[in-house]
Amino acid sequence: PVETTLECVVSCIGDLDAELSGVASMVRQAGLELSAIAVSPSVDRQSTPPGSAWPQCPPLEDVYAAARRAFPDIRLGGGMFSYFT
Repeated sequence: PVETTLECVVSCIGDLDAELSGVASMVRQAGLELSAIAVSPSVDRQSTPPGSAWPQCPPLEDVYAAARRAFPDIRLGGGMFSYFT
């Protein structure tokens, strides 16, 4: 079988458990069989220059804990989905 990783950008605006359990529900409804999921807060897609105020975001350990609760049986990754050129 093909291994499939879902890269999930989390809005982190409301309840993390509700947001990520909603993603898990969509994955089940679509019939996807994931090998892994990687999650990253949406604010990490934007540039925050030195000296700028960092955008509000829950601690990463909270984001990852909610992802683990929503996807308990697959590999969990994280990081940033943006890059610099």
